[in-house]
This record gives sequence, structure tokens and C-alpha cells, in this order.
Amino acid sequence: MELSRRYGPVMLLKLGEVPTVFISSAEGAAQALKTNDLAFSSRPRSVTLDIFGGGGKAIAFAPYGDHWRRMRKVCVMELISSKQVRRMEGIRVQEVGNLLGSITASNGATLNVSQMLAALSVDVVTQAVFGGKFAQQDEYLREVDKAFVLVSGSSLVDLFPSSRLVRWLSSAERRMRSCYGRIQCIITDIIDERKAARDGSHGVCGTNEEDLLGVLLRLQLEDSLQFHLTAEFSGGKSKPKLPPGPWTLPIIGSLHHIISALPHRRTMELSRRYGPVMLLKLGEVPTVFISNAEGAAQALKTNDLAFSSRPRSVTLDIFGGGGKDIAFAPYGDHWRRMCKVCVMELISSKQVRRMEGIRVQEVGNLLGSITASNGATLNVSQMLAALSVDVVTQAVFGGKFAQQDEYLREVDKAFVLVSGSSLVDLFPSSWLVRWLSSDERRMRSCYGRIQRIITDIIDERKAARDGSHGVCGTNEEDLLGVLLRLQLEDSLQFHLTAEFSGGKSKPKLPPGPWTLPIIGSLHHIISALPHRRTMELSRRYGPVMLLKLGEVPTVFISSAEGAAQALKTNDLAFSSRPRSVTLDIAFAPYGDHWRQMRKVCVMELISSKQVRRMEGIRVQEVGNLLGSITASNGATLIVSQMLAALSVDVVTQAVFGGKFAQQDEYLREVDKAFVLVSGSSLVDLFPSSRLVRWLSSDERHMRTCYGRIQRIITDIIDERKAARDGSHGVCGTNEEDLLGVLLRLQLEDSLQFPLTAENEDR
Repeated sequence: MELSRRYGPVMLLKLGEVPTVFISSAEGAAQALKTNDLAFSSRPRSVTLDIFGGGGKAIAFAPYGDHWRRMRKVCVMELISSKQVRRMEGIRVQEVGNLLGSITASNGATLNVSQMLAALSVDVVTQAVFGGKFAQQDEYLREVDKAFVLVSGSSLVDLFPSSRLVRWLSSAERRMRSCYGRIQCIITDIIDERKAARDGSHGVCGTNEEDLLGVLLRLQLEDSLQFHLTAEFSGGKSKPKLPPGPWTLPIIGSLHHIISALPHRRTMELSRRYGPVMLLKLGEVPTVFISNAEGAAQALKTNDLAFSSRPRSVTLDIFGGGGKDIAFAPYGDHWRRMCKVCVMELISSKQVRRMEGIRVQEVGNLLGSITASNGATLNVSQMLAALSVDVVTQAVFGGKFAQQDEYLREVDKAFVLVSGSSLVDLFPSSWLVRWLSSDERRMRSCYGRIQRIITDIIDERKAARDGSHGVCGTNEEDLLGVLLRLQLEDSLQFHLTAEFSGGKSKPKLPPGPWTLPIIGSLHHIISALPHRRTMELSRRYGPVMLLKLGEVPTVFISSAEGAAQALKTNDLAFSSRPRSVTLDIAFAPYGDHWRQMRKVCVMELISSKQVRRMEGIRVQEVGNLLGSITASNGATLIVSQMLAALSVDVVTQAVFGGKFAQQDEYLREVDKAFVLVSGSSLVDLFPSSRLVRWLSSDERHMRTCYGRIQRIITDIIDERKAARDGSHGVCGTNEEDLLGVLLRLQLEDSLQFPLTAENEDR
């Protein structure tokens, strides 16, 4: 209250990480809740509301949208219908009568009126919602009281929602989930009892004197709702029923239970204790272990759609092409298209017959080599492994190839890497683990060599096909030949690359100097003259060069040909500047908004009429400059300063129609802005680091400078609008300055976006 007296009835406070607007006047509240109700209709997400509000699906805290409108319709048409209002009125009359009766019967004894009124409220609500008292009512009320205390306070997890450390250290979230879980158990029991009673009456569900829960259950039975009635509807999202599992530790989860030389033995022992379907938390990753045939059938057959996609991991992202390859694609359109290719082409009856012939031939070769051994000792496992390799090589590639031995060595390494438990898969969100562990680097190195070999085979096959003038028969095609034929026929909805046969290939990046962790290539260019250092590097690595500036990979182009490729030939790919803290403030990315603003610029701001007007301004200002030089009578002049003043006068005349009151302050702030934008800011080099953003003053300086510029521009726009309104809306187009053009377009409502100080700045 004291702060609102100092800063006004609408005040901004930052509570931890959360910017919060406080409104302390009736007028401000009316603006927020009535005039601009749509903008304020959704509550901001928080840990507390996610728990007690069911992640935005409960009847109390749903965000504005289709789901909210459907629930509002249920409330208006059923829960607070005229029939229900009359019923609740009768309940209130009855309960107030009971209260008055108990007061009369007290015979003048001392009464706790507040306690009696609270009991009255409870009885009215219980009667209205559940039809009367229920078995667990006392426990329910105790938990609801705890919930109100937890919700009404300021929890650390709500003030610092992005901090995993706060969520781990604070007990608030655990207490809320525990309290909410008990409330949900009670509500679920009531719903189950009511459903059992309804089923016992053979589904008869009348509408006379229905309580609110009865209304919802009837609507659910009639299937007239577009959402399911669960405990979620009455209070939030219920805790999922997870399989049993052993106790966990912070950070490592259940890993301490299975770390041994034979982890599969430990998991078998745990499954005997906790059942055939068991939950273990491997690091950060909750994992369900199924160890019986019935559970496997449920997962792989009955509920195959729910289990059809493998969870993402660093290993599968590398060896599975980010879910786009033929082995680990998640269920969806891409998977269905690839499944169709496999069924219709790769495992067609024709291919099955061909592979059968290959197997017969290779097994015959194996038996022949065994017969020719003349009783010598044989390594059967090695021979069977070689048989598998020969069959697969013949089926996929049509026979052996030059780099086969190297390929098989890398595939063996890949199987070892994939089959183990990598730290980067157990702690996927930890940048520290990914940086310290060598697993990801070894996987990418191994996968890169495999991809290089596969790409060479594909290129050789394409070259051979092109040498035969595109003739590509279908007789005895190997699997690679089938895919290349389909690609040639353009009958696939995706491109055949090395990605299809094993994962996502490494992009071909420009050359560049070696990098260090965290700082990247910064140590190569830090000097008093960084442009000189980049020029020296470009002479060594070429006119198109890649440097990693902190976290940001940056391509340097230092030749006319490369610049033409980027700015002309491939202009669409380079049309948007990369996002950064500095540029977030000023530059629109390519898209609908950019196209609309470009249309305004071409048709209005740099039209032929405006160009002629600006030409007159330039002639006038240059004449003024020459006149001042002539009048100097040979005195010493600072030409650079005079040319800068000329530029300012031309721009001011063109944009604003002449000088304005705050021009000197505006020019000082623009000078500061150019200095801030032209330098290399730490917040731009390390955009994901919250520590850098907190320690560095760059962002604060930029926002302060930008805020002052915006304030001046807004004042100019407001003055111009006031002058226009004073002339009764008359807005001619003769000799309009650029600001006048934009204000006219805004008045005509011919733009698809509102004109604000941001548009003027851009």
C-alpha cells in the first residue's frame, strides 16, 4: 500500500523472477477485469496453480480458450441454472434455519459466531455439491484448510519457477502435492461410490433434486461433454498411478540399486520384489521395466500405439537421426510413410524371395567351408557372425564393397556405445555432464565415419546409374537399389540421404580455427583491432569461415562472390537476422509482419512522391550548409561535424517535418545506441547464460537507452495526434513527413498491425 502511494495505483514489482502488476484502484481494476477482460482472462502459470489447478484443466484456473468456453457452458447451463439456484436457495434456507434453531436452543450460553458461520458455509457447500455429509468429510476439510494456507502464501517455487535448485531444496512443492493428493483421493472415492450406486440402480439417474456432482455424472453418462469427467475436473490433475519400484535418491534416482558388474541380475532381483512391471528412475529418466510375457503383450500388442515411439535420448538422436531414420522414427505421418515403403518395397514378396535365395547361397557356402576343413577346429560363433554379415551385405548392398572391413569395425563400436548406459542419456538436461563426458563425442565420431562410408556407397551407386544413362532395372534389385529407384521416380515424400540409412548426417560447415570450451573462437580475435584478426584468419581459412563466438556459431564472409551468394542468390535463407538480446529490441524477422511493413515502406515511405520531397529537403539543407561555409570568412571549420549536422537536419526534416523540443536528448541517446549495438556484448555471446545476463550491465544499459528513445518518439506521436485531433481529424497528404504518412495510414485503418512507437523506431 505504501509503495502504491508512491508509484501510483498501477505498479510493477518483480517478485523473484516473476514480473507482477499490482492494481490498487477501482478504476484500474475495472480496466483490467471489465474493459480489457480478454487480455487478463487467463491466470499466469505457476507451480502452485499447476498442482491445484490441474495444469490449467480444472474448473477454477483453466486458461481462456475452447476448453474454458466448454466448461463455462456447462457451468451456466447446468451448475448454476435457474433450477440449481432454486435448489441452493432451499438449502440455504434450511441450513440457516438449523443455525437459528441451535442459537435459540443455547439458552443464552456463550457462542462462537465465526465458527458457527464457517460451519454454516461448509454445510451449505457440502449439501449443494455432494448432497450431504460424507464419510471422509472431516479429513477433507482439514486438507482443504491446508491447501488454502499453501495457496495464499508466497512460495519460493512460484517466485523462482525456472530454478531446479529451489524446487529441489524447498519443501513447498512436496507439501502441496501431498495435500492435493489426499484431497484427490477423497474426491475420487466419492465419485467411485456415486458411480457404484448408480450402476447398482441399473443406470437410472434422475434429474430431480440433483446435487452438482450428480449433474456432472449425468452429463458424463449421456456423453454430452467434449471432455472426460475425472477427479481432474473437480480439482486438478490426479497423480498418475505409477508401477511400484524401489526408493530413490536425489540426482541419481534408482541407479544405486542396479550398479554392479551384472546389472541385469540386479533388475531381475528387483522385479521379483516389486513385480513384473516395475518403475526405476535412471538418473533423470523414469523407466518402466517389464519382465513377463503378459506385461510385454500389453505394451507391444494391446497398447502398442501408446508405446510405439521410443523416448528421445542423446544416443538415439545421434544414431537415429533425431527420429527421422528408418529405425527409430516416432509414430506419426513420417513413420507411416516409411512403414509403407518398407511393406510395399523393402519386404515385399519379391524381396523376400530374393533374400531367401541369398540365405540359401550363403548357408551353402558355410557348409562347404565346414566340409573342406577336414576335421580342423572351427570357431562356429565367428563363422555364424560372418554368415550374418554376408547375408545382410548381399541383401542391402548387392555384395561386398571396398570399405566393408572399416564399416564393420565402426558398426561394432556403435553397438557397444548404444548398448551401454551413457551418462548423457541418464542426465540429458545437464550441460555439465555433456561437457565432461566423452560418450557423446565418441558416438558422434563413430557415427560420422559410418555415415561417410554409406554416403560414399550411395554416391558410387548414383554415379554408376548416371553412367548407364539413368537405366535402373528392377530385376534382382538390392535394398539400396530399391530406395534409389524410388528416389529417381520421385515417388517418396521425403528425400533419400544418408539420414535414411542410418541417421542425420553432419552438416557441411565452413572451415574455421580450433575452438576452446565455453569461449569458442573468441581467443583468436580478442585484440584492440579484432577486424584485423578476422582478416588474417580469412586469409588462412578462406573467404567463407566459421567462428564460434562464445555460444554463437557465426559465419564470416569476406569476398564479393560469397556476399552475393548470401544476399542475392540465397537471400530468403539469410533474410532474418539471428536472434540476440540486442536485436530482440529493434529488428523484425522475415515473415508476414515484415512483408506488411516492407509494403508500407515501398508504397508510402519511399514512394516517388516522398523521394521528390526528400530531394527538395536535401537541396535546401545543402544550400544552408554552403551558405554557412561562405559566411565563415575563412575561419577554421570542422567539416566532419558539419556533415554530421547536415545528416541530422535532413533526417529530422524528412521524418518529423523539422526540429522538435527533445531533439538534443534524442540524438545523444541514438549515439549511445549505436555504440551499444556496434560492440560485442557478453549477453549476445552467451545468450543462454542467466549468470552472464545477471552480472553484465549491457542489457540494462540497452534497455534504459532504448526506453528513453521510445519515450521521446511516443511524445512526438502523441503531440502530432493531439494536433490532428485539434484540427478535427483533417489530415492532408500534401508535403507529409514520414511520421504523418504512418499516422494517416493508422487513421485510415489500412494497416494490419497497430502503429506504436516500436513501428516508428523500426
